[in-house]
Amino acid sequence: MMLLFPKNIKWLKTYSRRKKLLSSRNPISLCLRGNFSLVSFENGKINNKQIESLRRVLRRTLKKQGKIWINPFPQSVITKKPNESRLGKGKGNVKIWACLIRKGEVLVEVKGCHWVKAKEALLKAKSKVSLNTFIDLDKNIFY
Repeated sequence: MMLLFPKNIKWLKTYSRRKKLLSSRNPISLCLRGNFSLVSFENGKINNKQIESLRRVLRRTLKKQGKIWINPFPQSVITKKPNESRLGKGKGNVKIWACLIRKGEVLVEVKGCHWVKAKEALLKAKSKVSLNTFIDLDKNIFY
């Protein structure tokens, strides 16, 4: 299982403050590298397990046909104290790595396959993410 997390960081457990995400940002309709993309509809978090399951679903449905780009990278840590532990004695252990997602951010891009196959793969990948997303298809490209 290839879960994503940074190789080296200065401080493992950072001070967690409320992150202000830009809510007025409009959804992006243009893809950066690919012809088909999965774009977020809302602000939120995606953890490394969700990104890995999304990558697996895309790779299984597209086989060797398409090229996949995954844009978010988990770089903020979420800690959790163990159950039934008393208060105090420092911050909890690292539970999971997460990535902050803004509204309109492109999560996944696909290129080099037929648009029907890309739509099928992105619909399956859409269910693996805990955010509301939409699929941006550029149907002017024919394969």
